[in-house]
Amino acid sequence: MEPMAQEQKELFGYPYPWLRSCWRELSHRYLSQTLPHALLLVGQRGIGKADFALNLARLVLCQSVTGSTEALFSSNLGASANLVSSDDSVSKSDSMLVEDDRELPMPCGHCRSCLLLRAHTHPDLVELEPEQKGKAIKIDQVRELIEFVSKTSQIGGYKVAIIRPANALNINAANALLKCLEEPTAQTLLILVNESPQTLMPTIRSRCQIVTLPLPSTQLAQAWLRQQPQVREAEVKESEIDQMLYLTHGAPLTTLHYFCGDMQQNRQQVLDGFLALTKQNMTPVSLAAEWSTLDVIDIIDWLYYWLKGIVIRQEQVNCAGNTSEIVMAPVLATENELFDTVLRCPALAPMALHLFVNVLLEAKAKLVTTANPNKQMLLEDVLIKWRQLMMQGPRVDWG
Repeated sequence: MEPMAQEQKELFGYPYPWLRSCWRELSHRYLSQTLPHALLLVGQRGIGKADFALNLARLVLCQSVTGSTEALFSSNLGASANLVSSDDSVSKSDSMLVEDDRELPMPCGHCRSCLLLRAHTHPDLVELEPEQKGKAIKIDQVRELIEFVSKTSQIGGYKVAIIRPANALNINAANALLKCLEEPTAQTLLILVNESPQTLMPTIRSRCQIVTLPLPSTQLAQAWLRQQPQVREAEVKESEIDQMLYLTHGAPLTTLHYFCGDMQQNRQQVLDGFLALTKQNMTPVSLAAEWSTLDVIDIIDWLYYWLKGIVIRQEQVNCAGNTSEIVMAPVLATENELFDTVLRCPALAPMALHLFVNVLLEAKAKLVTTANPNKQMLLEDVLIKWRQLMMQGPRVDWG
């Protein structure tokens, strides 16, 4: 599940600045009564798809939407802008350019429906997720959803169901969901959330309007992160923000979660384990078991980041001929230890390292594009291949 910024949880609506244009479009369609019965929100992890889906549900269920509809027809996003921060201690370069959120249609936060939503007791909203993290959404859950949409609204107005991640639907659950998509009831909105549309059945994709939520520019992501209280309180350096944005492929919420959650500790655990495997102090299977409670996509991203760093370091060693002459971006001491350990391994020639980078890319593709992949087995396969590369180098044959 995507991390959420604390402010976005507590406020009742304002979309993240990089999602404002999508919010403008969908809120316009809702107010003009042209909203489709099923939406498929797709986009990279860590950009706010979960928040966006929940806030859209709140808007649709609100009984007294606030904001001016004139904002829907104003100039394009970014044409006119205001500085978010009025803090004199923040330079203009640190301020983020956005439009005035107050003019966008938003849930009021005070009507009966909004109060029920705040209390998580709204009878016309269902959120469908796996019962256990990493598991599938079962057919019994979808059957309950079908019963929900077949009934009339208890508050009056829309019924909304959010399904996330949609690729967690097992085959039977996905087939059962088709009934809701093929025979929509009046004033029912189904919001499916997923990273990629390609992991869903074509019959499901074809019955939803696909909305691709964009990744923010690096400049916008940096500015937004600098303004978050968690980042300010932690006195995070500019270089740390840049490094983590690079590591998270520009995803601001994942980056924020790293600075205010347990991701730093998890990343250190993965680094220590991978270093132990590289030194042959652990086996691939035991290490995969140790990492079983962590997010596999995060693990693959971190391994990819470190391998890219090792490849760069190796190329610089070959060019300079002396490691003391190498200039590298700031890294943790344990990252340097990993780099040095790998570079001392004679089997890990440049070609071998590039082979493993490809292994990581293929693993990430499987995680993103395969419905309900066996993550533990995939992780074991990645680590076994790393061990084989260390022993055999580019001569390894994976058949």
